[in-house]
Amino acid sequence: MNKGHNYYQSAIVFALVLTTILLGMTTPGSAKANGKIAFYVAPETEYVPVGELISYLLRSKMGLEVNKIVQYPEVGLRKVATGKGDLFLGLKLPPANETSGSYRIYQLCNLGPIYEDVAAGWGVPAYISKKWLGSSEDLRNEKTKNRLHREIIVYESDEKLLEASREIVMGVKGLQEYELVELSESVANSELERATRNEEWIVTTIRRPSLPFSLHDFRIIERLTEEQSVHLFGRNDLMAEFSGEVTQFLSRFYLPIELVNELIRTWDQDQEVSVRDFVNRHPKLVAYWVNGVKAL
Repeated sequence: MNKGHNYYQSAIVFALVLTTILLGMTTPGSAKANGKIAFYVAPETEYVPVGELISYLLRSKMGLEVNKIVQYPEVGLRKVATGKGDLFLGLKLPPANETSGSYRIYQLCNLGPIYEDVAAGWGVPAYISKKWLGSSEDLRNEKTKNRLHREIIVYESDEKLLEASREIVMGVKGLQEYELVELSESVANSELERATRNEEWIVTTIRRPSLPFSLHDFRIIERLTEEQSVHLFGRNDLMAEFSGEVTQFLSRFYLPIELVNELIRTWDQDQEVSVRDFVNRHPKLVAYWVNGVKAL
């Protein structure tokens, strides 16, 4: 079966269920009087391109004037929870840590996950054979230890990847010989680029989705976080403030994780054309988001 078709099928099946639930809970609103929407997006590289895609479609397909503000979750969520903003993108569920005490989930309209399969862990490039490094169990092998120079590249993050890595290395028999090489995320990514360019063996902390994950064929051999999903949140009265056309579009918007990585990669290459080109490459998916099942 065509891989792209699988993307569309999974997105459409999920969004059909979610849209049915949301429409059963709400009555159609009317377009906001001033035709504007304030959209807060967290600054991480995985959120900004997705936020720009949503903004582009709200402008070009819904005729709204979008004020997209890149802002940290503590501020963006508070703005939306208090009705001073309309949409927020940048919160994973279940949360890895407490984002803010100034809002509660019941103060927000949860439009559901817009992508899932979010994870972080120890990653290895696919050119390293699974025969030698198919799982973290293989890190105990003497040849594997020697090829890796008994090093694992790690960086700190909100997901506490460094702390989780320490617990595994100290607590699992056969891994105590490994040194955790602690780098900043940017330096770790540079080291990854160098290693993959020369097809050297490397194990490093990596997040999915992320730019490094989108640029290289990677697999995660040890999960350091539980699987999460990224949700789109609106103000509590979103359904009353905006037309059914807008709220149904927002509830249908869903990206398979592979397309999130594609969008991150093209955004890094050229921000000016990334979103427009994405829309042109995936017309059936975009048509479904905008028009629902009648576009199929």
